[in-house]
Amino acid sequence: SYNSSKVKPGEIRSWEDLLDPKWRGQILIEARGIAFASLINKWGEQKTLDYIKRLKENKPLIVVGGSPTAEALMSGRVSVAIGTYAGKIDFFKQDGAPVDWALVGPIPAMIYTTLVPKGAHNPNAARLFCAWLTSADGQNAAFEYLRYGFLVGNTLSPNGKKIRDAGIEVVTEATDPVRAQKILETVAAAIGALK
Repeated sequence: SYNSSKVKPGEIRSWEDLLDPKWRGQILIEARGIAFASLINKWGEQKTLDYIKRLKENKPLIVVGGSPTAEALMSGRVSVAIGTYAGKIDFFKQDGAPVDWALVGPIPAMIYTTLVPKGAHNPNAARLFCAWLTSADGQNAAFEYLRYGFLVGNTLSPNGKKIRDAGIEVVTEATDPVRAQKILETVAAAIGALK
């Protein structure tokens, strides 16, 4: 994501562009490194860790949480942020904030699951809700009210369609929970969030 009063549209066309020294002190990284954990699935561990090391040469600000990351970007504290949600940026932009997100691939995405908890008071209603949420109508409602939605799959949110239409690849985090946790710890350590 970027602050549109500090970054011109199209000025950032690749992940490599963020390594330019002109962004020194103007990049924010969300400390948990979820975006980089997803990139490991595309780039591999060594390339991703090397990228983080090179990115840190630009003296990025490191903040915990997607909301504080978006707020720092919106306020103009930084020009570019890695690790906030496109939907959150959409809400701020809709309210007039000078923010947008770049169609730069690969775009990292988190995996969300929908399930019916054991012992649910009304499991059939919960199953119907899960089915509806994954439908086109459910995705449209989720996007309209939450700016949440699928970026991959058969039923895409408006942001998912925007990414698909631009021909941008989406990469997701690891699906194995043990591997995903190890990757997150590795990335967070590389960022400097874990000592």
